[in-house]
Amino acid sequence: MRPEQPQSELELKHVETPLSIVPLSGREEPAIWVSKIGVFKDWKPVEENKLRVFELQRGLNILWANPEGANPEENRLSGHGAGKSTFCRLIRHLLNEDAAGTAGFLEGLRRHCPSPWLVGEVIVDGNPWLVGRPLSDQGHHSFAFKGKALAFDFPEKPPRQGFKDYQEALEIAAFGDLTDKNLPDSRKDLDWQRLLPWLSRDQEAHYSGLLEWRHKDSEHKSPVPSHDDRGHILRLVLGLLNSKEKTLLERYAREAEQHERKTRERPRKESILENDRERLSQVLGGATIPNPDETEADLLRASLDQQIKALRDSVDLEPTKKRHQEELDPLLEKLDSARASWVFADDWATDIEDLISKNEADLKGETLPAQPKFEPRRRDRTNEMMKGLGPFPGYCSHYMTDAWKAKCTIAHERPAESDEVREAVKKIEESPKGHREDEIARDKVELARRQRIVAERKLTLDTLQTEVNALRTKHNIELNQINYPNQQAGQIKTYLDSFKQSFDDLKQWDAEIEGHYSEKQKITAGLQKLSEQHDTAVRSFQRFYDYFAKKLLGIKVKGEVELKAGKTIHPEITFGGKRESAALKVSKWIAFDLASMAFGYTHRDCHHPRILIHDSPRESDLAKGIYSAIFTTVQELAGKTTGDPPFQYIITTTEAPPEHLNKRPWRVDPILDSSTDEGRLLGINLESE
Repeated sequence: MRPEQPQSELELKHVETPLSIVPLSGREEPAIWVSKIGVFKDWKPVEENKLRVFELQRGLNILWANPEGANPEENRLSGHGAGKSTFCRLIRHLLNEDAAGTAGFLEGLRRHCPSPWLVGEVIVDGNPWLVGRPLSDQGHHSFAFKGKALAFDFPEKPPRQGFKDYQEALEIAAFGDLTDKNLPDSRKDLDWQRLLPWLSRDQEAHYSGLLEWRHKDSEHKSPVPSHDDRGHILRLVLGLLNSKEKTLLERYAREAEQHERKTRERPRKESILENDRERLSQVLGGATIPNPDETEADLLRASLDQQIKALRDSVDLEPTKKRHQEELDPLLEKLDSARASWVFADDWATDIEDLISKNEADLKGETLPAQPKFEPRRRDRTNEMMKGLGPFPGYCSHYMTDAWKAKCTIAHERPAESDEVREAVKKIEESPKGHREDEIARDKVELARRQRIVAERKLTLDTLQTEVNALRTKHNIELNQINYPNQQAGQIKTYLDSFKQSFDDLKQWDAEIEGHYSEKQKITAGLQKLSEQHDTAVRSFQRFYDYFAKKLLGIKVKGEVELKAGKTIHPEITFGGKRESAALKVSKWIAFDLASMAFGYTHRDCHHPRILIHDSPRESDLAKGIYSAIFTTVQELAGKTTGDPPFQYIITTTEAPPEHLNKRPWRVDPILDSSTDEGRLLGINLESE
């Protein structure tokens, strides 16, 4: 018989010592736990206002809602709607979660109670805190008193001090000396409100995943970190994420963000390229357009360059432009002369109009307001402008009265001795102001004459301007027709350049996508290497996970834990291979949570606060035998220490706990029963009016 060979050094290295679940020095007590929680219908929190006060302990706490209730023959749903989830939410609210419960619960409570309050005792890092939070909508403030209990002599009005100190105490107790709390994906710091959802999963989330902690149906107001950051929270708290990994994870998050964004926006870049390709193809009569990096593209570019040059060489606009200018110059000269003539005539009419206004004001004894002095718009070429201003046929440059006195033959075509003229002259001669009025009347006659001249010259100007515009339009049409090959060449070049630029942009975009992907691969390899380097810590946690998996499912199963790409932690249960079922999945997450809690008081690098709340995991399709094992496992865990347990575990259930645990101190009084008002969580039916 061959002698037994000594074990190799490598074999000896992997011999594991028995699993120890004895708390470390300084970890003999939960960092945070709840000893009492009460709801009062009004201020003060005294006996006559008490709705319900629940007393909790370190170790196992079971809130049972009996499904049979007081009248099992009439109602077999007594365990449902009794207030189990509300109980968990009230504890969470006492522990500084924003929401105290669903809107339906709060509305029902406020219908029955004028100013309800949630008041409880929370032990934070060994120090008792009396914490109060208003459940009404009357604007009261939360408060907290360090070192006080529910027997406190409360003031007449609700206090408002101390809650901020309590919040800070929770943060310190939860994370202790954990200095680097930055979450790599969001780059936000891990705080108590981001950790609490893991420690108190929503029943509505149905224990559907390791990282599924809150569900919208619970109407929670907790922060919702990204999926990756939830994995980082687990690893940070368990002490399975070192500083080098965090640096790589932060780089990975940045690269992943850029890679995802550029991949998401790539179709838009590709669409721009294809639109430019189609546009170039159409202008070339439907030609196939290869990518600029293909061999055929060089031939196409050379052909297009020749085509563009030929089109541009075929255009000579100078002879046509010269002819156009020769046609336009005489008309422009006439237009300029007509404009100058009109401007002068308009100023000439304005002068006498101003004179009439002044004389009329003088006649009335009024003073005209001062007017700004304007230079005449155009008084050059005066002699030329005066040509033809008078006399005109039918007009005279002298006043009619003077013409009559001088016996002008034209003026006397209308006899002075006619009744109309005689009457007008007589009125002027008889008026005390006859001379001034006569002057104004003569000026108005002259103004009318000048205005007619202005109108005639404006008509001439407008007519010439219309002719100039029409001629220019005709010239532009002709030039565009002659210049069309040049425009076509420019369009081809513009479309070709745009197509090439779009192609270069897409090519650069793809290179950046590939660069981000390659960098992610490098970082992943680096994370995998780091994960292997600190595999000792992972193996240590895996032993705890395996221990609780066996406790829940039997000694033949094996619990395994692996880190994938360093981003998150993956627990698995194997029994002749990996097993997947609804019950096994729930078992995995519960075993993981229990292992994390125990790891928190046995390993210095773990910062789990050693409080855990499981709301009705049996209702997530968990087998009865597995469910029963949760109670016995937790109680066995509590019995492995001398003195009070170093953790607090709270579980709600409709399934009756094992008989030996279905009593105080493990079962929380009272037993809930929704078939009666007294059996509900707060002793009243909040659904009734």
